[in-house]
Amino acid sequence: MDLPLLIRDMVEPEETDIAAVKNKLRTYKADELSFNEPHFGIQLSMRGGKITEVKNHLLNPDALDQAYTEEGKYGETKHILHFRISNTRTMIIPAIFDPRGRKGLYAITYIMRHRRCLKTEGFV
Repeated sequence: MDLPLLIRDMVEPEETDIAAVKNKLRTYKADELSFNEPHFGIQLSMRGGKITEVKNHLLNPDALDQAYTEEGKYGETKHILHFRISNTRTMIIPAIFDPRGRKGLYAITYIMRHRRCLKTEGFV
């Protein structure tokens, strides 16, 4: 059976080792974080988030629940980070580690999901 073009070309997100991602996040300092402004700031204010909460979770990733990688628009590797805030809230931060070969973390956008945290098969 021949699948439609969009379904056939879909790429499953690549599973990532949570412990390795947590260790990588712990190596960054606050001045090495950068954000996709103004988009990140707009999404943060629309969803009632706080920049200090985002920075705290990125620098102290104890609440990291899921992580997977995807290929970005320009060929870079995006890491999609899911932080469990509570039983009903998950903060999702797509980020690029070490953009352009420099040590740093570039957060692309801010997403707050308000529903039960579900671990699906294929994710850690």
